[in-house]
Amino acid sequence: MAEPEQNREEAPPGQAHWRQLGIVDPMDLVTPVTIIGAGGIGSPVAVQLGKMGVRDITVYDQDTVELHNYTNQSYRHKDIKRSKVEALEEIVFEASGVRITPRNEWYVNQKLSGIVIAAADKMSVRKAIWDQCKFQPRVKLVIDGRMGGQFGYIWAVNPVDPGDIKLYGNPTVLFPDSEADPTPCTERAIIYNVDIMAGQISRMVGLYANNLKAKEISERREIPYKVEVDSCNFTVNPLYRKK
Repeated sequence: MAEPEQNREEAPPGQAHWRQLGIVDPMDLVTPVTIIGAGGIGSPVAVQLGKMGVRDITVYDQDTVELHNYTNQSYRHKDIKRSKVEALEEIVFEASGVRITPRNEWYVNQKLSGIVIAAADKMSVRKAIWDQCKFQPRVKLVIDGRMGGQFGYIWAVNPVDPGDIKLYGNPTVLFPDSEADPTPCTERAIIYNVDIMAGQISRMVGLYANNLKAKEISERREIPYKVEVDSCNFTVNPLYRKK
């Protein structure tokens, strides 16, 4: 329903996020977020988090925007041949007023903290991210998004929780690149699945912030350890840890 004009004018100055305050208050989004990979998952996640109110976002990627990227990622036609992170810095600022920190470099073993989102193309990079995060209290949450065509998986793990370490560190989850599913080039990504994946990851970041501010344990909502996205069949299936 459209808001009366006087109600729009009465909105408190600076309250750009007032329509979401009952869901996620941007003042609670204080944990730094690092996104590794600025492609089909990483670029829309950066845009969504900026619009949601996250102020401290760092993005790693040394790739450039190619013609086949701009239809299934957050880039514009004019960004072709530009550095992904430099173009994304401009896009996120224009969309939200948030200045991300662009790191025009590949992730190897740089120190990480806060919420870490693994959106890299290679499993070897995910393994390097996990090696840097596990057992480290400075890392609060690791979110790993993987996508192929109309399907995707998102893992969310606490890197100091023994159960999560065992679950995510399993070789069936962090398998070598040689065992990755070879999706055909013409079926690797489509924009609606990209945005659904980014939305679920952004939801996890918001839920983490809400849980931090909750005064009672009963007020907290569990973050699923895995979300299965099947856009082909219109399903999003969250999986929770066994009690």
